[in-house]
Amino acid sequence: PLLTGTCEWRRPLSPPPPTMPRGGGSRHSKNAGTMGVENMTYMEKRQLGFGTVKERLGKDTVKEFDACALGLTHAKDPVITPEGVLYDKEHILQCLLHQKKDIARKLKVYEGQEAKEQVKAVSDQHLAHEEHVAQFHRDNHGAGMYSEVDHGTAAAAGEVAGEGGEKHV
Repeated sequence: PLLTGTCEWRRPLSPPPPTMPRGGGSRHSKNAGTMGVENMTYMEKRQLGFGTVKERLGKDTVKEFDACALGLTHAKDPVITPEGVLYDKEHILQCLLHQKKDIARKLKVYEGQEAKEQVKAVSDQHLAHEEHVAQFHRDNHGAGMYSEVDHGTAAAAGEVAGEGGEKHV
């Protein structure tokens, strides 16, 4: 029918397309997280260190193919370990010589410390023995009667003083 005035065309209403019930059907995108990392929270990923660049390595940190692992120079007399690490024989000998000198130096320091400890132990033992002897004399002779006097000198002095009379012992 022709309408006068405004032109409106209306489509007949069709039924809506069928919808899939919730929770069913193919949900491929939800099954993509099989690696374990996808199911972590942002904080868990940060704590494990995912996605963070801690340090960038430059070209100077990677040695050349024919470089010695000790000297980082071209190996003139190459020696290879079973693990595949390349060394120069000269650098190995220099390293061993340096280690030998370092061990000898540390051994001298250790022996010096041991000698000091032995001297201190002997000194402590001697002081303990003197204290033991002094305690013995205090217990057996009374508190004020014993004095630390060399008996050999006292006897000689007594003989000299007592030449005209009797000996004091």
